[in-house]
Amino acid sequence: MVRETTGLPNAPPFEETLPTLLGVSEGVVEAPRSQLGNSIWADLRRFEASPSGFDLLVVVAACMRHVHSLDIHIRMRGQLEVLSVYPQAQSFRCALDLCSLPPSEMAALGLVHVEPVATWLEPEHGLQPSSTLRTGQLRLLLWLMALHGPRSALLPEIDEPARFRLAPGLDLLSLPLDLALTQVLDKMHDKPLSVDELASDSALGRPGVVRLLNALYLQSGLIVTRHGLAPWSMQRAVDVVLRTIPSGFGKRS
Repeated sequence: MVRETTGLPNAPPFEETLPTLLGVSEGVVEAPRSQLGNSIWADLRRFEASPSGFDLLVVVAACMRHVHSLDIHIRMRGQLEVLSVYPQAQSFRCALDLCSLPPSEMAALGLVHVEPVATWLEPEHGLQPSSTLRTGQLRLLLWLMALHGPRSALLPEIDEPARFRLAPGLDLLSLPLDLALTQVLDKMHDKPLSVDELASDSALGRPGVVRLLNALYLQSGLIVTRHGLAPWSMQRAVDVVLRTIPSGFGKRS
């Protein structure tokens, strides 16, 4: 049985959904570890306790960090489709023309199921996949998915408190840009800025800036600074640390 892991009013804890999410029968926890590898397994599993949750963009970001191909089962228009992501080849395959979806449909993409990619379909094997599958440029899909997809919060790896600026040499000319995006990008060349500073006087507003930062992170085009924060940001950083300390830690029994 495939269980939806997003959009449910009474979704079970991530620990319960993980075995099904990773492509094995419920109750079997060790099999996906051997199929996916320890590093990406641990990366996906840590979102059990993440306040921002487990969604499609989080999984794709993990693919990119670990350069690990995955078959990601998604729900679109009430149907299940498979998105095969190949970070090493910088490509993806899907029956849907994902890069042509309007923003409203991109925002409705749901994460259902994750499993190791079908080896015989990997680009380096040179075999012809089903004629119904479309091959696309992964870089473009990541950009569009971050700007218009279901996730509206910063990815955990770049979560606040932090300041951001563009990585030197980042080339975005092949990606769709409008005036509002360009104006924020121009502000990021000189010095690190917070989300609120980037959103100030911007047509994007804070939600749009958050999505742009996720998009830049997935393009390996973001430098994140966490030192030299303003006092209020330092207090937020302390609060984050305190929230991660287990209850009763340091107390004598």
